[in-house]
Formats: sequence, C-alpha cells, structure tokens
Amino acid sequence: MSAGRKLRITPEARRWLEKRGGEVTLRPSPRHGCCGGTAEVPVAEARRPARSAEYETIEIGSVRVHLAHALGLEGPMEVRLETLMGFGRLFVEAVGPQRAEAADQQESKDV
Repeated sequence: MSAGRKLRITPEARRWLEKRGGEVTLRPSPRHGCCGGTAEVPVAEARRPARSAEYETIEIGSVRVHLAHALGLEGPMEVRLETLMGFGRLFVEAVGPQRAEAADQQESKDV
C-alpha cells in the first residue's frame, strides 16, 4: 500500500469480519450509467479473492485485507458496516481528511 493511501476499518466492521473469518476483499466493480459511461466503484466483500495474484494482502489489526491492484484509489478509504434487521453489509468509501481525522480520534476511544 502506498504511503499516500490509508485504509481504516470501523470497529463494528472489524468485529463483523472477525466472526466471518477475518478477511475482506476490496475490489473495483463497474457501474454503468443510464446514458452511457462506466465508473469503477470500490466494493468490500467478506471473503478471500479467487485470484490472489491480482491483490496486495495487508493486515489491519486482526483483519487480513486483500486490496485489488486495479482499485487505483488515492487517499484515505474506510470500510464500514451497515445493518438492517440483523443483516450486515460492508461498504467502502473514500473519506476526506477531516472525516479520517475524526474517525481516528473515535477509534482510539473504541480500542
């Protein structure tokens, strides 16, 4: 992972991933517009990638993260968990510097 890139996993997402094997894959997923055009949106999946050669593997706390070389995002990213009626879903998004700083302060309280 390059020095200019930072990845954070929220405490809720970390605990959820630990219960499901402690691995997460971050990869680009194409989204097509209604009038043409395609955008690669980052997605997070609680699993090991099928082709590990296409990923960089790093450890963040107790979670093994498989980061796709093709993701190509610059700047801080955050993996978070959203739940509805007992079902969980991971999200990954780029975060701005102020949000990343606030999240770091909150995480130090969570640890």
